[in-house]
Amino acid sequence: MHDEPQALHRLGAHELARAIRERHLTSEQVTRHVLARAQRLEPRLHSFARLDIEGALAQARHADRQLAEGQPLGPLHGVPCAVKDIFQQRGLPATGGVPWPDAPICETDAAMVRHLRDSGAVLMGKLQMTEGGWTQHHANVTPPLNPWSAAHTSGGSSSGAGVAVAAGLCFAALGTDTGGSVRQPAAASGVYGLKPSWGRLSTEGAFPMSPALDHVGLMARNAEDLALLLGVLDSPSHSLLPLRSPGHLRVAVAHAPDAPLLAAAVHDALADACRRLTEAGMSAHKTELPGLPALAHEWIALCAADAAHQAPAVGGVPGPALADLLRHGRALSPARLAEARAARDRFKARMNTLFDTADILLLPVTASGTPALQALHARPPQADAAAPALTFTAPFNLTGHPALSMPWGHDAVGAPVAIQWVARHGEERMLLSLAFMLEQLRRGPGAHTPWPHLEPDEATAF
Repeated sequence: MHDEPQALHRLGAHELARAIRERHLTSEQVTRHVLARAQRLEPRLHSFARLDIEGALAQARHADRQLAEGQPLGPLHGVPCAVKDIFQQRGLPATGGVPWPDAPICETDAAMVRHLRDSGAVLMGKLQMTEGGWTQHHANVTPPLNPWSAAHTSGGSSSGAGVAVAAGLCFAALGTDTGGSVRQPAAASGVYGLKPSWGRLSTEGAFPMSPALDHVGLMARNAEDLALLLGVLDSPSHSLLPLRSPGHLRVAVAHAPDAPLLAAAVHDALADACRRLTEAGMSAHKTELPGLPALAHEWIALCAADAAHQAPAVGGVPGPALADLLRHGRALSPARLAEARAARDRFKARMNTLFDTADILLLPVTASGTPALQALHARPPQADAAAPALTFTAPFNLTGHPALSMPWGHDAVGAPVAIQWVARHGEERMLLSLAFMLEQLRRGPGAHTPWPHLEPDEATAF
């Protein structure tokens, strides 16, 4: 048994799983390490709605006993993970981002939580989120703190997931993405966020917001960890998703002439990604993609109507932003909804045409990079006020294409910057293989992943 390294929490999930299998580490040792880190940092970060200390330790001890007894091991055996508070998890309440003291204890796991548990993962607790999955945190919830910059938002709705993964409080996280709710918080916290193809992962056991738009999403700190997690969730047999060379790809670089202007750091990140792709022998061409801002409004109409119909199952009186979304949804006429569906169908056809001549689409996650808290607080609660922030993410919930948010450095004040890749339905492996290749090109041999400065011995380097 090796002595516990000081930076144990910086290991990738795939590295940690291997170390536990090979008995260099125990699950209890790792779990105690991240629990202690969480207890030190959570008073500032607020990434967990509830941290299940005793439950996590019991699971870790059980994982170690299984290993000692030679029982079959899952791909995430003994690895601490966590799930968004929108999912049912046996033995804990699911409160959907709302303080709900008398919320019932869940008797069963959501489908994807069950897959995590069956893979051997240690479930750390429930991660904080915005109210009901919409754009604002409940007034009585302290929003998770961006681990890179307290002046910037942690994104939403899977805000706690992004923060916990980035801060080393868990090694992977399960979220949901209805209009960008995994990709945007992943981008804000400088981690990877994958929205698989619509319907690939079951949403059974998660509070529904809009069944036609809801996707289960994944967060991790590198492409290999995302591939491991997707393999676990995608199949009861937990088949691994090996990453191979993506080969020669035709890359379409989105030009959205009517979208908000890109911040300099976002523009530079996209240009740098294009340069690295062409140096790797791939072809990149600009493609016109007008109408994305209007599509964000169509998405809001469809989401609002569904949310009003679903009547989010959370306790208490909705806050102003969620209340306005529900009012907006109830007020929409059949004609307006038919118009929104027609716009969705036209964009689906446009994307199918795009993928006739391209293998992958490159575009921002948000035009501004990680939004400043000041801008978020200044935004009115009306539902349509959220549209600019959703310009580059929500359209791909309308189409259901797989999309990946990938960190790409930091801006001048240290806030994370990300880029987004979109592929054909079912092409998640290609997305992850491309991300893995770009990781290697950007880091170079011996390079280290930047880490937020959260404790005295952690130096931030860009």
